[in-house]
Amino acid sequence: MKNIIFTILIFTVIGTNGQSFDDFKKQTDAKFTSFKDASNAKFEAFKKVSWQKFETLKLEHFAFESKPYEIPEAPVQTDPIPPTPIFNEDIEPVVVPDPLPNNDIISRLDPEFKSNLIKIADYCNYKVEVDYFDVPIPFYYHEFNFKLDSINGIHFNKAVNQIQKFDKEINKIILYQLKNYVALMKLNDWALIQLAFKTGQAVFKNDNKARVFAWAMLSLMNYDCKLAFTPEGVLAIVVQANAELCWEYRLIIDENAYFFATLSNDEYQLVLEQSVYTYDENPFNASEPFSILFDKAPSINTKLTEKARSTRTHEFNMACDVSYVKMLETFPKFSHEIYYSIPLSEKTLQHTRKQIMPYIKGKSEYDAVSFILNFVQFGFPYQFDKIQFGVGDRPQAAEELFYYPYSDCEDHSALFAQLVKEFVGIEVAGILYRTHATTAVKFSGPQNSGEHLPAPFQDFIVCDPTYIGAEIGLSMPQFRGVTPEKIWKVK
Repeated sequence: MKNIIFTILIFTVIGTNGQSFDDFKKQTDAKFTSFKDASNAKFEAFKKVSWQKFETLKLEHFAFESKPYEIPEAPVQTDPIPPTPIFNEDIEPVVVPDPLPNNDIISRLDPEFKSNLIKIADYCNYKVEVDYFDVPIPFYYHEFNFKLDSINGIHFNKAVNQIQKFDKEINKIILYQLKNYVALMKLNDWALIQLAFKTGQAVFKNDNKARVFAWAMLSLMNYDCKLAFTPEGVLAIVVQANAELCWEYRLIIDENAYFFATLSNDEYQLVLEQSVYTYDENPFNASEPFSILFDKAPSINTKLTEKARSTRTHEFNMACDVSYVKMLETFPKFSHEIYYSIPLSEKTLQHTRKQIMPYIKGKSEYDAVSFILNFVQFGFPYQFDKIQFGVGDRPQAAEELFYYPYSDCEDHSALFAQLVKEFVGIEVAGILYRTHATTAVKFSGPQNSGEHLPAPFQDFIVCDPTYIGAEIGLSMPQFRGVTPEKIWKVK
């Protein structure tokens, strides 16, 4: 995740340079007054915004016309020969620690944060457990509350008046905990939104107050986000993000694209059908756009759920982080390119490496890719999204394939791309046809046989992880010689 910019919040004095919580609490009055004055100025600016009506716009993404009803099997070139796994001391064993009863977050805290958290707990009057996708996270606060009697600009201003009274607690306690939990679990920006909202739910027991809380915390973290509401009084948060990477419905405000992060499926559907009221001012002078991308493999839950997978020649004991899967379920729908780039969780990656590497260690790039291709083709049964999920197009990230019983072509491609990038270390390209999704790889050395992509991707050779039994360089018959609708390098 991008480095979060904490505007004037003096977070460098705690958790980043070794200063203790006691020292942090003893910061000079002048420094805190500086933060308080800046914070108050931003909240005061918010209370002067002009609420306006904005129409929601639909961002058209690539949509499949129809996917293959039945996946063909490639002609068998040779009888499959099970490769011999290499088990030796060079392969580092993966140890998945057992979590503490009901929770393993505390055991994972770095010593400094754990020490400071104990002092925060001693200072605070209240403790809640934030249910972060079945991972209980302890969260402490001293005194923090506000009223929200109605969903409109007047009542938002009244709520902000009350929030301003807790600026010291926000600075020293609330944002400090949020920041450290984000670092601990390696969360991206979307996951941070979820954490802020779920923390608000635990504290206030009210979804709309939780949204106002999340908006205030994210704004103070320098993220460009706004409150918005429908004429029917449905409250939402809209966030500024890259239009090419993000989801279906948006607002255009001062030439920037803002997307809904309503955090509730029912209300999300209602918001999408409405115009909304929000504002074009930037009272917090926030400059950080939201990103849906992960810089690191997340680590939400260290307890993995195991599921067996089998190919023609092997049995594999695969596993996934179900908490991560549940978080991924909250993702809004966005372009297919993003799904190819969403990494496996840290523990799932380690577990998968233990399962796969013995079969490809010491092999050539070609043989290693061939093994992974066969693993995905035969290990993950094909099924339409409409049958499995009840919706026409529901892409899965790589982690989800280890959880759900079925997957289709873009899902297979996402998993194949991640496995090749992680275990072979070569470039992968994503490919979209009108009725199919697949991949191609770029080997370090030239490969003359098989089907290559058109320029400027002519060095990439097709690898179809959905075409059962297909070798490297072999496309499904109906796509041979067909120019794809889109080709891109997987990040």
